[in-house]
Amino acid sequence: QQCNMTRMGDDNPNDKDDNYFSIEIVTEAPNNLSQLVQLVNDVYDEAEAGMWQQRGVRTHEEELRGLIEDQRLIVAQRRNCWVGCVKVDTCENKTAGEFGMLVVDPQFRGQGVGGRLISAAETWARQRGYHVMQLELLTPRSWKQPSKEFNQQWYTRLGYVPRKTEPFERDYPHLINLLATECDYTIWTKSLVPLQRMQGGWNDEACI
Repeated sequence: QQCNMTRMGDDNPNDKDDNYFSIEIVTEAPNNLSQLVQLVNDVYDEAEAGMWQQRGVRTHEEELRGLIEDQRLIVAQRRNCWVGCVKVDTCENKTAGEFGMLVVDPQFRGQGVGGRLISAAETWARQRGYHVMQLELLTPRSWKQPSKEFNQQWYTRLGYVPRKTEPFERDYPHLINLLATECDYTIWTKSLVPLQRMQGGWNDEACI
């Protein structure tokens, strides 16, 4: 079953190019939602290898159905197959947009899909009047995880700046027993306002 979608950006749905990917907000849960759950969990098993005691537990159908119901799940598709996704939200004090659970199928990496998903997430935030986008990046405290090292460099290239690092157990005590190693999380932010419009009327650290 093809997903019901709200299209993001200027993609051409009739494009036959093999490199064409649609970027859209899912508005109704499709029959193949379990395949997206599997993709998310597989990607996180690789990206956070050695950090969690169990594999395949990053998400589940109930969580994705909730995101779809709230229209907070942006997906990338190619010929009705899942290529990637990102979830969008607002931070706790409602002053900035936030994205998370960003994944891209390994066979489609290097084709700009991840960047387009983040761009769509930033567009979602701008449309709701937010001037800042943020993300949280979990990293091992005493050793380097290759995927996390890559992510930090990539987010920097996309304009994100690390603002604050905290012990994971301080704010997520209910998840500590699931970790396989001590971890920290870092809040990264990016201004969504062009430099010429920044006149001190808002604080890009308001959400941290």
